[in-house]
Amino acid sequence: MYQRVLILYGSPHENGHTRRLLDDYLARAGLTDARRFDCFATPPLPCDDCGHCKTAAGCSKPDLREFYAAFEASDLVVIATPVYNRGFPAPLKALLDRLQVYYNARFARGVKKPIETPRDVVMLLTCGGRDDCTAALTEQLKPALTVTNATLTATQIVCGTDGEPL
Repeated sequence: MYQRVLILYGSPHENGHTRRLLDDYLARAGLTDARRFDCFATPPLPCDDCGHCKTAAGCSKPDLREFYAAFEASDLVVIATPVYNRGFPAPLKALLDRLQVYYNARFARGVKKPIETPRDVVMLLTCGGRDDCTAALTEQLKPALTVTNATLTATQIVCGTDGEPL
């Protein structure tokens, strides 16, 4: 059973299709205590390749300090998001780009495991169209998983939500 669950919520709708999918997953998994990072409520600043994390630990921007701590301590990360143009919504994409601190720790500074604790990742997707684009999003997520000691253990997609009311 997971002890430290972090939800990366990528939907602008508090009570839409993505939220219903997330709530259903949490109930089925018996996960009642989870920390949530809402990418639309607290949009992360984009990575601008300032170079700070190439030479020092952490990010020069202070907006994600609490997120990084929660992410590093988590043993399960649940990514719950709608699909936008076969990709992640901009605020969630910005958050994933900011995982560059771990990439640079590994490849620019030579830290063998930037995050020691392994974590599982579950990706929950909602998609307005009928096209299952799980593979495209999995490919986009792979680099971040590799450098954060994370394994994608499950994905679920609900397609065709454009015709359904929120």
